[in-house]
Amino acid sequence: VAPEAEVHLDADDACLSSTSPGIDGACSLQALQRRTQRLSGRGGGRLGFLEEPHWLGWLQRAAQRSELLKGTISYEECHLKDSQCSLESMEGKPTLVYPGGETTCLNGDDYAFAVYPGDSDKLLIYFEGGGACWEAKGNVVHQCNDCMEKGIATTGLGQGFQNKQDMANPFRSYTVVEPIYCSGDAHIGDRVQEWSGKQFPQKGYANANSAVSWAKNNVDATLSNLVI
Repeated sequence: VAPEAEVHLDADDACLSSTSPGIDGACSLQALQRRTQRLSGRGGGRLGFLEEPHWLGWLQRAAQRSELLKGTISYEECHLKDSQCSLESMEGKPTLVYPGGETTCLNGDDYAFAVYPGDSDKLLIYFEGGGACWEAKGNVVHQCNDCMEKGIATTGLGQGFQNKQDMANPFRSYTVVEPIYCSGDAHIGDRVQEWSGKQFPQKGYANANSAVSWAKNNVDATLSNLVI
């Protein structure tokens, strides 16, 4: 989050000091709603879909970093309807695996999870973040990666634990399986939402499960190391 875009609200502090069971979540929702209204220049009423400037700016910067990396590292593609997309067949190349079935992004894009092959007995499953999209009391809060383009741009390929050229990286030899996030439901949704007269599939559970199922079928049955 870009610091210059943050708006401090006393309500945020009130939420933090709350000791009533069950009230923290509702209080946080109300604070987020007020912050969204302030940042968008609107003082009240139904919000509809709003995308805050700091969120869009963060995505743009992530996409720019992704573009810079494309010259040295990029994803191959594999579709499970055409092949098994086995770990061995990837030959060490980062690969987007399209599982098909119920999987999809919030905007209806075909879904893919990412695999960065490594040792078959060392598995790191990284559940990519990317905000949340939901409705509360008639207000739709659109604060999430909602398409594959944004999800791919923020996978972190070639950076941090996915930088396999960094000798100091303790995970450089691991197989990384990353359920890309584009459903806005914290990887657990299983329904079609109707917001502002339109339908939005939140199928994060199916998306994440497709990645986990692929991992179970492709890494060793007994692992020497597992990181989640």
